[in-house]
Amino acid sequence: MTGEVMASGEGRNGWVRPLWAFLVCVSSALCVCVPSLFAQSQPMTTPTDNNTSLPDFDSLWDYGDAAATRKQFESIRARTPDAPASYRLQLLTQIARTHGLEGDFDAAHALLDEVETALAQAQVQSPSVEGVRYLLERGRVHRSGGAADKARPLFEQAFDMGQRVGAAYHAIDAAHMVAITVDSTDTRRQWSRRGITIAEASISTLHAVILK
Repeated sequence: MTGEVMASGEGRNGWVRPLWAFLVCVSSALCVCVPSLFAQSQPMTTPTDNNTSLPDFDSLWDYGDAAATRKQFESIRARTPDAPASYRLQLLTQIARTHGLEGDFDAAHALLDEVETALAQAQVQSPSVEGVRYLLERGRVHRSGGAADKARPLFEQAFDMGQRVGAAYHAIDAAHMVAITVDSTDTRRQWSRRGITIAEASISTLHAVILK
């Protein structure tokens, strides 16, 4: 999310930047303090059958160096051929994101096509974290490529699905992306409020856990 905040160029909406910086800090802090709240939000280190752990690839993101990040992601992909499908598909969406940040939209779409095909072949009928991340990254590529009209509905779908699967971090991300995609100030504020509502609910849950 941070990379798109920095690159969004929403200078005409100066109030958006500090607001979303706050939401990023809140959601990130919650991921660290109470990882169980975000167990479905991010592919945190996951136990495997041989009692080892899969790399937490999200922690390796360097939005200032997409190429270096992609190199690490591709290495993980090569080393984890037997990882759960959800993990591998989420990783693939992030490799696509590195291409999008470099402006290589064809390569990004090609990888997202692979994810879309895999999701269809798996006949996934229920919402999933990999589905949320697919929608987010497809939307980001469309937006960066100048097709905001195609991006917005994908972000809105990601927001809805993220809430349904309990992926608060990604739901906040999706609300942010809608807010910086639309032109209407009122609509931007509405989507910002939706992100804040999720963050506030997560904070309330954190308080309840701490006070137990």
